[in-house]
Amino acid sequence: MQGAIQRVAKTCSEFAVRMGKAETQISKLEHDVATQGDFGDLLKAQMDDTQWKLLDLEDGPKQNNLRVLGIPEAVEGTDPADLQ
Repeated sequence: MQGAIQRVAKTCSEFAVRMGKAETQISKLEHDVATQGDFGDLLKAQMDDTQWKLLDLEDGPKQNNLRVLGIPEAVEGTDPADLQ
């Protein structure tokens, strides 16, 4: 009977050690997840900013192009000031 009690006590002790290691690992993983969440938010903000800059680069030149209608080709001659 004494041997059985010692085995149970040893098993409980081993489980306590394993439980402590598991709690340490879980704590580390929770910290990593929280840190990665903040990093993900930072990456999303940078991606949104970069996307707006890209749209500005794509659309900017299109907005500066002027379309002149009603003037036939080659009317301007060699001096653009003659159109005034």
